[in-house]
Amino acid sequence: MSTTINLPDGRSLTVPTDDLELAKKIAVKYAIDNPKIDRGAELGEEDVSVMGDLIRAPVAGLVQAAAGVASLPAELIDLATLEEGEESTAQAVTDFFDKFTPDTHTGAGEAVKFMTQFIVPGGLAAKAAGKAGQGLSKARKLGVQTGAFAGADFAVATPDVETIGDFFESGPTKRTDLENLEGVDLAQARIGNRFKVATEGALLSLGITGAFASPAVIKAGLDKAAEMDFLKNAAQKAVGKDQPFAKAGIEPEEAAEGFGKFFQQTKKKAERLFTFKGSLPDRYVADLKASRIAQVAAQDQIARNGVEQITNGIKILTKTGLQNETDERVALNALQDFIFAEQQSGLSREVVRKNAEKVLIELDEKIINQVNKEPELKKIFKRIKGEGSLVEGATKIRDQIDNLSNRIIDSDDFIDDELKQTIKDNRGFYGTRIYRSFNDVDFDPFKGVTGQVDQARKEAYKNAIEELKKTQPKSKAIIDDEADEILAELASKKQFYNANNTPRNITEATTLDGVAQGILKGRSLDNLPAVRDFLGEYSGGSRVISGPSGKARDRTVAEQREGIERRAVETIDRMSKAVYKKEFFDNVVRHNNTLNPNNKFLFDKRPVGESPKDFIQIENNPKKFGALAGKFVKEENYRAFADIPGFLDNLNNNSLYATFLGVKGISQIAKTVYSPITQIRNATTASFFALANGNIGNGRDLINSTKIILSEINQRVMGKDPIVTTGSEQRLAKKSEIDAYYKKLIDLGVVNSNAKVGEFEDLLKDAVTGQSGNFLSKIPVGSKTNLLQVARNTQNRFAGKLYQGSDDVWKTYSWEMELGKLKNVFKKDPNATISLRDAKSRIELSEQGINPDAVKASNLDNLQLPTGKYVRNSKGDSIPEMVNAKDLILEREAAQIVKDTVPNYARVPEFITKLRRMPLGNFIAFPAEILRTNANILQQAVREIANESPEIRSIGMRRLMGSMAVNGGIGATLTTAGQLLTGTDRDQINAWKRSVAADWDKNSILIPVSSDKDGKITEMYNFSYTNPYDYALRPARAIYNAVSNGVTGEKELMSILGDATYDSIAEFASPFMDESIITEKVLDLRRNQTRFGRQIWLEADTFGDRTMKGLFHILDGLNPGVMPVKVQSGELTFKDFPKAVGSVVGVDPEKTVSRSGGQIDAAGEFASALTGVKTVKPYMEDTLMYRTYEAADLVRESARIFNRVAKSRGKVSADEITNAFIKSNEQRFKKLRDLHVAIDDARTLGLTEDEIYRTLKRAKAPNIEFLMQGKFKPFFPSTETMIFALESNENKLSNPFDIDAIGDFYSSQFGRDFRPRAIQQAEEERRQKVIELQQKLADQAQQQTSSIDMPQSTQPFNRPSAGTAALRQVELNKLLGTD
Repeated sequence: MSTTINLPDGRSLTVPTDDLELAKKIAVKYAIDNPKIDRGAELGEEDVSVMGDLIRAPVAGLVQAAAGVASLPAELIDLATLEEGEESTAQAVTDFFDKFTPDTHTGAGEAVKFMTQFIVPGGLAAKAAGKAGQGLSKARKLGVQTGAFAGADFAVATPDVETIGDFFESGPTKRTDLENLEGVDLAQARIGNRFKVATEGALLSLGITGAFASPAVIKAGLDKAAEMDFLKNAAQKAVGKDQPFAKAGIEPEEAAEGFGKFFQQTKKKAERLFTFKGSLPDRYVADLKASRIAQVAAQDQIARNGVEQITNGIKILTKTGLQNETDERVALNALQDFIFAEQQSGLSREVVRKNAEKVLIELDEKIINQVNKEPELKKIFKRIKGEGSLVEGATKIRDQIDNLSNRIIDSDDFIDDELKQTIKDNRGFYGTRIYRSFNDVDFDPFKGVTGQVDQARKEAYKNAIEELKKTQPKSKAIIDDEADEILAELASKKQFYNANNTPRNITEATTLDGVAQGILKGRSLDNLPAVRDFLGEYSGGSRVISGPSGKARDRTVAEQREGIERRAVETIDRMSKAVYKKEFFDNVVRHNNTLNPNNKFLFDKRPVGESPKDFIQIENNPKKFGALAGKFVKEENYRAFADIPGFLDNLNNNSLYATFLGVKGISQIAKTVYSPITQIRNATTASFFALANGNIGNGRDLINSTKIILSEINQRVMGKDPIVTTGSEQRLAKKSEIDAYYKKLIDLGVVNSNAKVGEFEDLLKDAVTGQSGNFLSKIPVGSKTNLLQVARNTQNRFAGKLYQGSDDVWKTYSWEMELGKLKNVFKKDPNATISLRDAKSRIELSEQGINPDAVKASNLDNLQLPTGKYVRNSKGDSIPEMVNAKDLILEREAAQIVKDTVPNYARVPEFITKLRRMPLGNFIAFPAEILRTNANILQQAVREIANESPEIRSIGMRRLMGSMAVNGGIGATLTTAGQLLTGTDRDQINAWKRSVAADWDKNSILIPVSSDKDGKITEMYNFSYTNPYDYALRPARAIYNAVSNGVTGEKELMSILGDATYDSIAEFASPFMDESIITEKVLDLRRNQTRFGRQIWLEADTFGDRTMKGLFHILDGLNPGVMPVKVQSGELTFKDFPKAVGSVVGVDPEKTVSRSGGQIDAAGEFASALTGVKTVKPYMEDTLMYRTYEAADLVRESARIFNRVAKSRGKVSADEITNAFIKSNEQRFKKLRDLHVAIDDARTLGLTEDEIYRTLKRAKAPNIEFLMQGKFKPFFPSTETMIFALESNENKLSNPFDIDAIGDFYSSQFGRDFRPRAIQQAEEERRQKVIELQQKLADQAQQQTSSIDMPQSTQPFNRPSAGTAALRQVELNKLLGTD
């Protein structure tokens, strides 16, 4: 018997006694000894997260390892001296360390604690032993390592460690129980237990050795599989013509017979919008276009490197106190004179430059001398060695401009003759003049830069007058009027070519410093310095050359800094765009010339029989279209070559919409670049791109990739330079080598192509293009810039570079791996042939007579190819740089594979790039690239497996296995492992997804990471956040889950089909069609509700409060992830991470409660911040309550279906009322059935019947008893409703009821099972258990009977009596839980 006592604090206690008074005394004592702790007052077990345990576990493991080592000598002392009844010294040591050991509560935490305590020290000991035994045989060396591992485990073992023998409660390693031992027996048992732990450690070490060998075994297995002919033959069929993986590229678009013209037009439009090729003739032309963008980016990177080097040098001088502002002005003047030397006071440009070089060298020496005197400065300078040289940075910029100048001078008539001549005349000194008036919308030339309005305007005015006097003598009044008109027109940008836009291409202006029309037509601004100053010329020089008045002004140091940087970067940018645009046109023609006649797409004449509508001639303007000028192309290709903008391209011309695009871009930056957890996820998820291609194994390549990218992020980050390998020699790479290597990667298009970064950069560019009315450009940030410019410059800040760099690390790693594989193919199999995918390589080899689809190593051994750079020969002449063809071809091919198989913003389809301008979707380029690259990986793998070379087939097999792993294998494996380790099952996971998971988690891969003592899931990890390829599988999982949930809920077939179709389409379209971050925030205000159902303001709030809360809600869309606060219900609240910090430093626990009401697990929050991994916990009672609220609302809504008809004031027939009653109850049945499924899921996940009942009652669920039994109680019209319906007056007609029909339907539905098949299945399972148990009991009885030696005369046993059988059945029912 037992007695239940209700405690004053609301708890109840069941005491195993029927004595009420005794039970009360026991209950009171229990309440005093175990006071109730309110949820959130301290960290409860239900608040502990697996991630927190993973932080605590290593600490616990280390402390326990120290306890094991410290207690070992104490145990030896006990063994020699401990008498019975004395306190154990070893136990005292163990108790001391236990005080400092963090508690772990989850299986994962215990596993990590065990690894830290035993495997880590054991592994280190084995490694040290292996080094010491280098000369031993393999077997003896293994024995030494195993002994070392076991010895380490012996040393760190503690009494609380369980062995495998303990788990099975038998075997030689089952530990001796210490509980009742004393004296020497206790000491002996403790040491004996250590030996048992060490024995298992020795066996474990052998298993670890085998595990480390397994990747090599897997690789060997794949290599063997690659040698099988049937795989090769199958792959060859797959890549054959007209097959799914047919070789993409230059085949003509042939009309598919039977599908007609409409199909072909639709197909072409789909290709134009949704493929990388777009409207271009084939993928190779698209590659050439993307390569042009990459080459311009590479030139920009070199320019930025030079500028950063100069900036670093200036910073060293100023921050170390080596110079003041006057000295900095001298340095900037010297940089201006070195890079863009002009004649001064009779001195030639050569002399001006030489003098400037002397100044820069002196400044460099000044830095070095000062650094050598001060140790602290020496440490700083050592980290940025080579990055503070002003001479080196300036030389880098000047050489780059000269290289581009040589290419322009040597070009054909694509570049304007006058411009070419200008560059030629200024070779070695040329620089484009850049003006603020055409680059900075907020610059007012009538106000000037520094506020010296009158001076700037007077000088420009006087220069204009002088010019007018020389051209056309007039009266002073007319001259003044014309001068004002000239200045006004200059300021409004009407006087220059390409006036309406920032001049991005020097080929579109005859000379950038010339005047196009008006009275100054044909005149150069070189002799009008005050006019140049009026327009805001960018220059690093301090002194503005005086005009006719003889007066001048000095630029500020800030103006000088900006001037030298802008002029250098813009000069290189414009020249490189011209050079590579010409190269693109040339390469397109060269590519066309290598094709057979049936595949050509450029024609000198319109093909015979083709109409002008189908074949259009490109404008015959070599200055605009270079080698393409005058060529005939198909109509669908013309728009791509002519760069004709569409409707979406012009949206940003609207100033209001341009502002929206800017806000959209800023919101995306805030939630990614400036979010620490997103930064970490960006780095970790990018590793899957390498894994998907089978690129695993070389740790040194990954380390080198990381260091190279980090050096570009910020030169101060690196303490050491990365290691490069030259033959067998290893040495530290020089900064110049790193720069060259990284420039090569940009040139090849491998790096600087993050899909998300590219998208928000383009959004901000769109906003800037329309910024003349853009409100963001009116929001000042500091005194020098505005919000839009700050956002645009994100890529140049540390956070932006880090976000891009973490993506680039893995791309660099992948490129190195792909390059290594290609080199290995030619090394191991000289007869192997490679089909090239890189467009430039195909052109160059085709021109050499080499088939690009079957390239052998021997084809490339003695071949030299141009790199596209210019170098000086021994005579000082500029000539094209030539390199070994094999290296160049393989580098390009490796880059092409990376670009095809790793997300790359330069390859995003046209439709996606235009869709970003819509108010829908966030980072839509990324999911689009996942789809493209996922298909390309499979295509590349099949193409490789189809190759005749076993080496290439092996690469294909590894790539195929990698693709299969990321597209399901890893997720399925981790899910199964999670189930095994936590003791949970698939039914629980399905129940979680169905009834607990948030909408965005329902179709994700959820992995159980923790469970309670009953094996019920208590914590889940969403693996989909880690795997970027998850998006490709979500539509399929949505179908599976919809069907599975429909079957579980026993829905109708059409309902299941509808849910599956809708969910699948929704998952696929959500990245593209969901509201963007900022659009959602705006629409939330209209509905006063977030998508999570939370109100933004209360209806009772004042207008002022509503306005403030609405503004906060909008600003939350722009709130960077790094900020410690967020907006919730229109108010600022702290995020969980700062609350976790508060809990550590002693903030009041009431202030550090999570949204769920519990204390925040600080260790868990820190772990999530460091890893980007977040886990979720089910708060089942809360979840079921919310589901009940939702169901109750829907049930009330279903009742309204009937009431609206029954209470109609017009004439309604009895049949219509009956049909409304039936429809109302059908909807009621569906909603309550869904709630019943949620109740069953709650049972599956561990809620008791009492907890479920209590929750349903609190949420005011209808018909609770029926719901819990799975029975339906239909709705019946209220008396009030029937009276109202039957009533007739001047305002309404009487509506009759068919009470019999309604009653019959009500009776037929009353007690209807929500899920009859589930009940039938449960009964069948229960019946099967009864049969199995009865059989088991019969077998046992038979065994007992056969074991009795009966005499011959004994009769067989009779069947049991009816009473005995009944009692046995009762016991059986109790055992099975049946009624």
